Amino acid sequence: MSDGQASLIAEPAVSEPVVFQAIKKFLESGAAGAFAEPIDMGTPLLGSGLDSLSILQLMIFLGEHLQVEIEELDFVEQNFATVGTLATYVVAKRNGR
Repeated sequence: MSDGQASLIAEPAVSEPVVFQAIKKFLESGAAGAFAEPIDMGTPLLGSGLDSLSILQLMIFLGEHLQVEIEELDFVEQNFATVGTLATYVVAKRNGR
């Protein structure tokens, strides 16, 4: 096993505020499109104007920066309704829940 693989396995648990800030920074960078209002936990993702490419970019970001792979069965409204529900999902997934 390479050092990179070992570090992924040994990643510490993450908290919701840390994940929220990472997602917020990504969204504010404009990589996933423009958000007219300030981003908070209640900011809607669905219906916000994110297109399929933007969602793909967000999924790649989550995989690369938070080591979370979103499985097909997890692409449901309850996980992607708002920035907060996505942060909650990522924390649960990352922390093995």
